[in-house]
Amino acid sequence: MSNHIRHIQAAEGERINGVMKNELLQIIQEYNQGTGGSCGISIVKLCEASGFKIYNVKPLLKELHTDGKIKVREGINSKLIFPLTPKGGIKKTNAK
Repeated sequence: MSNHIRHIQAAEGERINGVMKNELLQIIQEYNQGTGGSCGISIVKLCEASGFKIYNVKPLLKELHTDGKIKVREGINSKLIFPLTPKGGIKKTNAK
């Protein structure tokens, strides 16, 4: 396989990961907004809502965490994922 084809495949993989990360972040934000900003989403619910496999979601969540877009907290039964504001606080919204 030529270097040019590898470069194209790598670029396509990065684009797909970017789209998947944006979709995951949108689901996390919508879930949080739907609960009035008080609840995070579990990874199981996130996988069900997105249709992605957990082994694809975990590395993307690590990237979102490193980018400062999400925070993970320990819940009663599992870890919960919350969106972060640009300042680093948990995003609170007023649900109607």
